[in-house]
Amino acid sequence: MVPKIRSILSKLLFISVVCLLSACAQTDTTDLIAQLSDERSHIRRKAAYTLIDLGENSVKPIVQVIADAPDTVRYIGAQILGRIGSPSASDILLSLAHDPNPYVKNQALRAIGKIHRPELVDTLTHFSLHSKTAESRAAAIEGLSSLRDSSTSSTILALMSDPSPLVRKAALAAIGKQWTHLATQHVIHLVTDTDETVRYIAVQLCGVRGIKEAAQTLHTALNDPSIHIRTEATKSVKLLQDTTAIPHLITLIKRFDGPDSESALKTLRDLTGNEYIVQ
Repeated sequence: MVPKIRSILSKLLFISVVCLLSACAQTDTTDLIAQLSDERSHIRRKAAYTLIDLGENSVKPIVQVIADAPDTVRYIGAQILGRIGSPSASDILLSLAHDPNPYVKNQALRAIGKIHRPELVDTLTHFSLHSKTAESRAAAIEGLSSLRDSSTSSTILALMSDPSPLVRKAALAAIGKQWTHLATQHVIHLVTDTDETVRYIAVQLCGVRGIKEAAQTLHTALNDPSIHIRTEATKSVKLLQDTTAIPHLITLIKRFDGPDSESALKTLRDLTGNEYIVQ
């Protein structure tokens, strides 16, 4: 009889401890969520990282309050849910993707891609193609790139011709993560884009992805108005081992004096095996 009573008491004690710990965890999570709207940035940051570390235990409490929370909490909450990547957060993130605050909306679009649910591809594709603002289209592209789903490549390729440089930049970065040979001509074309950042990423991709067809276009990039693009072009030429670029590298060295010419000298030495003396 006594052992049986002890067994019952042990079970009751265990249940009590579990309930107590659960209640404490719920209280801690509630306090942490409240801290997301604190005026002090270090408090908000610490609370956010702690909630991320709690993982799945944070998801339900955040989901329960985020819809009616202040803008700051909705924005940071979307970030947290994206970092955790729980499928149970998909419905609230889809709702936040229509949030009136554009910052919350765009953060939700990025977070949706981190959940890795195939059925969310169509949602992000729709936003990337039809959102009125370039910021939302770019955010949706970031979400698509996080999915790493090859079926999204055609959408990303189409967006490399978007009127907004912000969207073209996001599309370039995305295609760099999930490369397809179908992107070759798109990337080469963007080496001469009107936007400096777009040109920079395109030049970089030509080298990193070994696009030998880009040789002639990279020769033009060696004379780009931007020192950053000229410098990156010398690196891409080196990666391609393009000896036909030697005359263009020499021209760059003679015309300019800075990091671009220094990088050109290194590339020239790598391609020829000789030290070039500027005359």
